[in-house]
Amino acid sequence: MESIGDFMLEGRAKAFKTLAIVAGIVVYGGMLVYSGVHNYNLMTAGVPADLLIWSTVGVVALEISAAALPLALHFWCHSPIQRYTAFAFYGIDLAIIFLNVILDFGTTAGSALPAWSSAWLFYGVPATPIISGFGWTMLFMLDPSSRQREIIEQLKASTFETLSQRIVVAAKDANINAIVEDAARQMAFDIVSKSMTTSKHDKPKLENPTLPPGQ
Repeated sequence: MESIGDFMLEGRAKAFKTLAIVAGIVVYGGMLVYSGVHNYNLMTAGVPADLLIWSTVGVVALEISAAALPLALHFWCHSPIQRYTAFAFYGIDLAIIFLNVILDFGTTAGSALPAWSSAWLFYGVPATPIISGFGWTMLFMLDPSSRQREIIEQLKASTFETLSQRIVVAAKDANINAIVEDAARQMAFDIVSKSMTTSKHDKPKLENPTLPPGQ
């Protein structure tokens, strides 16, 4: 049986665990706010005023991915392929945030930027929202329910294709050809019969001439 001391130790451990989780969430949220400010400065630099809202959407997509991916890994992405993809996507997202923060800090401070910064500023920064969208698309496509539906549809398509091939092979059989010829003869007979009937009804009738009396 557990003693009072054991219950006290267990309660203390749970309290410290809760404190560590809350502190971690606060620190992670502060990181997102800090990186969001730098990303906003970097991704809106030189953007016309009427297009700032769209640049803001890109920044929000990048930061939301950094906030949502740990939750996805904990509650959603459990199948192996999807989980590995989520880890890779999370690493890429954090790497993009890291590069953007360094680049914005160096640009704002007027420091000498590394050689790769110009290439990243031209190609990487504008493409960050697209990278985020692509990553989430891959996670949805690798979801087990999507994979199950894909397998079922592939099985249906394969079955239909195989059945179509069997029908083509069976259609070349002599018995099938005989059935088709009999059906064609019957159709021809019906068409000719209907045509003859229509012609007979459409032919004008001649009235009998009036005969003279006594004849």
